[in-house]
Amino acid sequence: MNSRRWASVTFQGARHELAFRLEGEGAEAAAGRFLSGLDSRNFALRGHLLADITVVAQERRPGFARIRLDALTVEEK
Repeated sequence: MNSRRWASVTFQGARHELAFRLEGEGAEAAAGRFLSGLDSRNFALRGHLLADITVVAQERRPGFARIRLDALTVEEK
C-alpha cells in the first residue's frame, strides 16, 4: 500500500494505492465477492471517510486473483 497526502480547497485527506493477491482454491470467487458492490460499500475508518474507490486493474483465473485499487479518504471534521 502506498499513500500520499491530498487536499482540496475544502477537504484534507490522502490518496491510497492498494494491491491484493489471493491464491488457492476459491481465490477467483473470493475476489469476485470482494469487488461486487465495492463502490457502494461502507467502510469504517476512524476519523476519515472513504470518498472514492476505483478498481484500477484485476486479473482473475482459477486459483489466483490480483486486484489493484485506488482510494481517496478525507478527514472528518
